[in-house]
Order: sequence, then C-alpha cells, then structure tokens
Amino acid sequence: MSTPQATSNKAAYTSFCDALSTGDTEIVAKTIDELVEPDAMIRTPLPIDATGAQKLKEVIARLHRAYPDLHVTVEDLIAEGDKVVGRNTVTGTHQGEYMGLPPTGKSVTYSEIFILRFAGGRIAETWAVVDVLSQMRQLGAIPGGEGKAPLRMSTTIEQIPAGTYALDPLHSTIGFGVRYNKLATFRSTFEKIDAQLSDGVLQGTADASSIHIDEEHFKDHLLSSDLFDVEANPSITFRSTEIRRAEDDSAEVDGELTIRGVTKPVRATGTYASGPDAFGNERVAFELETTVDRREFGLNWQTQLPDGSQALAWDVTLSVDLQLIKQG
Repeated sequence: MSTPQATSNKAAYTSFCDALSTGDTEIVAKTIDELVEPDAMIRTPLPIDATGAQKLKEVIARLHRAYPDLHVTVEDLIAEGDKVVGRNTVTGTHQGEYMGLPPTGKSVTYSEIFILRFAGGRIAETWAVVDVLSQMRQLGAIPGGEGKAPLRMSTTIEQIPAGTYALDPLHSTIGFGVRYNKLATFRSTFEKIDAQLSDGVLQGTADASSIHIDEEHFKDHLLSSDLFDVEANPSITFRSTEIRRAEDDSAEVDGELTIRGVTKPVRATGTYASGPDAFGNERVAFELETTVDRREFGLNWQTQLPDGSQALAWDVTLSVDLQLIKQG
C-alpha cells in the first residue's frame, strides 16, 4: 500500500517530467524552484560548472537547445522510503549542438533511469543512468547506428594482458582539476603514488599529504578536516572491477574509488596502450579521466563569491596517466 509520502514523491517526479516535455524554459525553471532544493546534489555526465538547482536548470536548458521537441514518457515509477525510481523513454529531434555534435535533424529515442531522494517534500539528491551511447549511435556520431556495425568492447580477460606490471613513477602522474572562482580550473598532482596491474586488475594509491602545492597555508587547508582530512584518511585508493578496451584503444575502467574513507563506484574513460619500450621492457599505459561530486566523499567545504554563488565547484575531474612495466 502506498504511503502519503510515496504518493507525493511520485507526483513530484511526474510533474518534473511533464515540465521537461513542455520545452518552456519558464515552466521548467518554476517547477525546479518548487520541487528541488537549492543545494541539491545533482549528478550529470554533462560538464556543467553550476551546482544544485541551478545545475539542473542548465542541464535541461542544454537538452532543450539540442532537442527543442524533447518529450519524456514515464514507463515505470517506484517509490520506497525517501526515494523514487523512474524509468523513462525520451524522444526528440536533434536541432541544436549536443555534446560537441552539430545539429543533424535526426530523431532519437532513448531510455533513462532516475533515482530521486526527497527531503521535506523536495528533491535533495539525484542519480541518473542515461543511454547516451544509443543517442550517439542514432545521431551517427559513432558506429552502431543506421546499419553500421556496433562498437566492439572486449572484456578484461580477452585484451588486458596477464601477469604483473609495476608502476614507472618517472612517467606517471595522478592529479585533479576543479573550477575555482568560476573563472578557471585549479589543478594539482600527488607526488607520492603507486599503481599495479595484476592479471587484469588495476590498483592505485596516492598519498593525500603529498599534494603538490607550494603555499603552506593553502596546503594545510586542503589537508585539514575541511577537505582531505589526511590525519584520519592518509590515502586515496582505487581498484578496478572491469577494464574494457575498444579496437581503437579507447578504454573504460570501472572500479571503486576511496577518498576520505568513503568508497564509491566510478567509471573512468580514456585510452589504453601496450608494447615494448626502447630497452625491450613490456609496458602498458593508461590515460584516464573521471568526474566526481566531491560531496559524495565528504569534501563539503565551500565559500561564497560576492554575488552569493559558490566559489569552489562540487565537480572534480580526476586524471591518471600511468605507465607500468612487466615484472619477471
């Protein structure tokens, strides 16, 4: 039996989807203001500098520019506790730039799944799984659409070599970038790192206290309990659960990332290569990136700019360039 809270939350989900289907910017903005907490945690694969409800507005505005006739049909809706899960079918005609792709005039139909967490009757947190691959295929951006052969990704066992590969620290870096003051991206790396590829499993560690920053007070703040809290959590770690490599050496790496003692699943994308070096050593190389919301790992510090907006972006891009040498 549905509770009043579940019924209310499901109605809010439906209202949100109905607003998206209008294509009206004012209706969407009003609906978001009514239903979404200003500082809600919004997760999206699109590179958006804004945060909270404003981030959601910009995501939808970008979708409407790409697909002015966007229409969302709710296929399934489940509510339990403070969460609602919805499965949607989305249709639209590609009439504006989308993820770097100029308008094609083609129609697309794709699926998406949303999880919304409610607090006090308003949306406080979102998760989304959107079939972007299907969109890109239908738009002709990648093989697999319009009769073309699908992209063939192999499993870890098939294409990632067996054996143990140890880090070449001279030719490897682990770093991050985050927008600051809404003007530019602050970047840094960790000086003490380690990594290993063993029978298709990639593991890596960075000593959080080794962050490369020369200004003492700035570094102390990053290492304090406001952010990395290195006294309690000295290491940042990653362990892969699956590595997929395409024929063009593009790669996806799924795994578990631990920062500040909190472990979350992530997916990094980039390239993978292997072969001998000038001295006859067998090497493998990964160049990978992933973007995470730092609040998921407890890095919640924030300050405001004079206009009231947030100075430090919630989204952080992690970048890894690794070269590893076969052992034995």
